[in-house]
Amino acid sequence: MRRPLLALVALSAAAAVAASPAASVEAQVAKNGGTITVAQPFEPACLNPLLAKCANSSPSVGFGVEKAILPAFDVDARFRFRPRLVSGVTVSARPPYTLTYHIRPAARWNDGVPVTAADFVFTHQARLRQAGSLSPGERAQLRQVRRVVAVGPKTVRVTLREPFSGWQRLFPNVLPRHVLAGQDLSKIWIDRVDDPKTGKPIGDGPFLIDGLQRGRTLTLIRNPAYWGPHLARLDRLVLRYDFDDPAAELENNRVDMALVIPAPLAAPFLRNPAFRVVAPPAAGYDHLAMNMRPGAGGHPALRNPLVRRALAYGIDRAAIVRAVDAIAPLQSVIYLAQSPYQHANWQRYRRRPALARALLARAGCKRGADGIYSCAGRRMSLRFVTSAGVPPRQAALGVVQLQLRTIGVEVVPTYVSQTVFVDTALTRGQFDVVLFGWVFDPDPSSAATIYSCRGADNYTGYYSTSVTQALTRASRMLDPAAQARVLNVADRMIAADVPVLPLIQLNPASVIRANVKGFVMPPYNPYADAENWWLER
Repeated sequence: MRRPLLALVALSAAAAVAASPAASVEAQVAKNGGTITVAQPFEPACLNPLLAKCANSSPSVGFGVEKAILPAFDVDARFRFRPRLVSGVTVSARPPYTLTYHIRPAARWNDGVPVTAADFVFTHQARLRQAGSLSPGERAQLRQVRRVVAVGPKTVRVTLREPFSGWQRLFPNVLPRHVLAGQDLSKIWIDRVDDPKTGKPIGDGPFLIDGLQRGRTLTLIRNPAYWGPHLARLDRLVLRYDFDDPAAELENNRVDMALVIPAPLAAPFLRNPAFRVVAPPAAGYDHLAMNMRPGAGGHPALRNPLVRRALAYGIDRAAIVRAVDAIAPLQSVIYLAQSPYQHANWQRYRRRPALARALLARAGCKRGADGIYSCAGRRMSLRFVTSAGVPPRQAALGVVQLQLRTIGVEVVPTYVSQTVFVDTALTRGQFDVVLFGWVFDPDPSSAATIYSCRGADNYTGYYSTSVTQALTRASRMLDPAAQARVLNVADRMIAADVPVLPLIQLNPASVIRANVKGFVMPPYNPYADAENWWLER
């Protein structure tokens, strides 16, 4: 669970396919040994979980490194927080607000040193020292903590400034103090996750990181000293980046899995008994976000809610669903389909071109001779920016371009590299409208960093004190049902203001060779249960 609040969707490729029939519970005895190779998009720039530049470069950093450097909690296949390094946490809902973590007695590093409360304290201090290198959401999370102290070898107590519903995310990777103390933590773990003094792999999870071969692979190997229920079944798990066509790699027996591939590439494998295809709803969504930040370079008309509503009514989200082979338009920006608390708060936004043009007229816009409106003194020619090399997003922008033209708005699709998108276009507001996504963990109040006034991940400049108050209140609530009532009110207010337009919940297709057993596709981290994978030979 690398990004504790939200993650930019570097892996997004929405693909809804008629998934292979669910297999019955396997009766075979799991076998040990062998290597599974996975076609994984986006090679990591580095492996250090303390650096946002590493995490933003590839999902392999969070998802893969988590298998070696365990978190206190991860996310299971049912989209719930699951204790990993801890057996439980005692939560105090009254002042002083404390979390008492009970570290599993057997937990130890692969060099035999126990995982202790000192590792938790060291991790918190390391994250504070590296706060400038963390994501904005992680920095906001750290501000919730007053102190972290060891109260026993296997017990650590966290004192919060106030109740915090997302407390399970406070230790996304617990670091080994005994090998990292005294090290420059901004320079460790570039191509390996190791003891900097010996160069040997270090970890407390079912796998160890053997190394990143630039332009080729990231290799995880079985941790022979893993203390959990059982050792990893596989000898190795290899993530490959040196490919252009994941379908060809599968067909030519060069990989055993292809995670997150477009539906047209996955569909032929539905008819091949040597493979199975899964495409369950994932833990993220794609949306259009509008730039309302003064002085950030966005079109000034987007600060007018009438103009934003016009764009929303000018877009047929159902047509986008068809274009990218998704399941249905997303109707909430707070709750995903997995949640029983999701309400269809955005269902009002269906394509209504006449209403869209009327809203532009009410906003004082004037239609030019070429059919394009001018609003706030500027022609409505909008830069729609997104990451290059993601076909579903290109298809979505193609649909939007044609649809908005009919209401008098010109769309200029602009494609930039993933690095430029994250480090420049998004953070500096170099867009009018941006198409990207967020990945959630099971705490819905993480939406506060996106939609609160001056939120850490608020790239639109959206400012609503009512929404901020509701989200802040919800983030302090520990009762999910009561929290949901507040969050759905906030969602309805956001829908009325339209700083964003939710498009689809991501349901990327993955193709798995039939002899790979024990595989379940979790919605958050596809490698969450990789220690259970095995090969039928």
